[in-house]
Amino acid sequence: MAEGWVLEGVDELMATLARLPRELAAGANDGHRQLAEREAAEIRARAPQPPGASGEATGKLADKVRVAYGAYNRSPFFADVVVGEEGETPYLGHYEFGTRRQAARPFVRPAAARAEASHESTMLAAARRRIA
Repeated sequence: MAEGWVLEGVDELMATLARLPRELAAGANDGHRQLAEREAAEIRARAPQPPGASGEATGKLADKVRVAYGAYNRSPFFADVVVGEEGETPYLGHYEFGTRRQAARPFVRPAAARAEASHESTMLAAARRRIA
């Protein structure tokens, strides 16, 4: 048995380790929110502006973009970007994928691809901020 040794900081280490899962979960929540808000902003900016009856842009698609948190009974750390409710924007697919008479003008898929490309770095940065 070693005499004269005192191990200090064990209580603080145990408290930090006990807090770590909660902080990492909060970091994941922060990261998902950042990604979803960034993707939604890009979708709004890229949304086609169909002319209304007066010939002015209506912005209906951009107005229908929102972020739903914890949607569809998933974990509270889940964020979905939603463009309109079911049946609310039936013309969305015409813009995104095109028709026989109209070329595709995708605006959702490019935004989703950019969000996916930055997913890892955004999530790591959010976790690091929480555990720093």
